[in-house]
Amino acid sequence: MPLYSDKTASKSRLKGAVLCIETKIDLPGVGQNLRDHAAVFMQYESSAQHPEMIPALQVGMRYTTPGSKYRNDMQMRPIQLRSEHIPTDYEITEGKIPTGFSIALQKALSKGEIKLTSSDPAQQPILNYCYLTHPYDLERMRGAVRLCSEISARPEYEPAMMSRMSPSDEILENDEKLISLVEKMSKDSGSLPIEEIIQTTEAIMDEMKDILETREEILR
Repeated sequence: MPLYSDKTASKSRLKGAVLCIETKIDLPGVGQNLRDHAAVFMQYESSAQHPEMIPALQVGMRYTTPGSKYRNDMQMRPIQLRSEHIPTDYEITEGKIPTGFSIALQKALSKGEIKLTSSDPAQQPILNYCYLTHPYDLERMRGAVRLCSEISARPEYEPAMMSRMSPSDEILENDEKLISLVEKMSKDSGSLPIEEIIQTTEAIMDEMKDILETREEILR
């Protein structure tokens, strides 16, 4: 059962020269209603002492946005140095480690689509998630970022000795600037082509291999 290309939305066009895909069943809804978890990442820096071997993350929070009819529609969890969400331009300094929080919308109303670009199944399709295009999704995400800022400022977090790097207070206090940042971060979180994902994964694996080999040499 084929999907459709951005230039073909009907059975007649699918049989044409655009993709040369024979239509078995004409279902206009195929490829529609694509949904994913839009996510933004709040970046912090911690100066607290930590063990050499940091344990795996074991804490997360699901909650319902105040006034929402969708139960447990938001998720919040910490991120740490080994996460792929640490900024690539972050400069590691002695005594400080990057950390932060991931905020994800679990029950999105925004709907995207998937389109074929070729009749070759090995070719990557176009995935257009349309993150946060529904006003209520954007409203919930904006509120979640501010809630996370409030939680991390509570006395219970003082031992973590964290300072927020992004978003700044100026952005948090301005609706338009915060919306702009949230929209950009959510788009960036799902915009990598598969070739770049593979290359990045291979580079990380090579780096980890070098680190492990160096560690083994030190321990000998």
